[in-house]
Amino acid sequence: MLSPNYPRLLSDVRTRVFLGDSREAIRDFHLKKGTAPEDIDSAIAEALRERRTYLRHEGIWDLFFGFACAVGFLTVAWLWRAQEGAHAFQFGAKVAALILIAQVAFPIGFLFFLGRGLLRLFRNGRERRSAADAG
Repeated sequence: MLSPNYPRLLSDVRTRVFLGDSREAIRDFHLKKGTAPEDIDSAIAEALRERRTYLRHEGIWDLFFGFACAVGFLTVAWLWRAQEGAHAFQFGAKVAALILIAQVAFPIGFLFFLGRGLLRLFRNGRERRSAADAG
């Protein structure tokens, strides 16, 4: 039977789990406050499930952004190739500079988002201090 203070306990445990506190530190803190051990264990398990779900969701979005960068790179590369040849587009100097910058930025974005997304999906939050950090 869960205590009437379980929603408050769950909120605190969820915050501590997302900030990267260890299970033992969370458990010890709440045991000192007099909370039932089964309530603490239940709240920690639920918070860890939520964290894994959050990281999986963020990992999928990272993969989406990585593939969007790949599509952007292919589009920019096609534009660059289209300006060379018989039926060439004529770009101004500023547009050509932006295309060149995009040809560098999109592959970097692709590698960054692909790597971060795969790490979030396959590590599932292990070896990370916080679920809220960028990498």
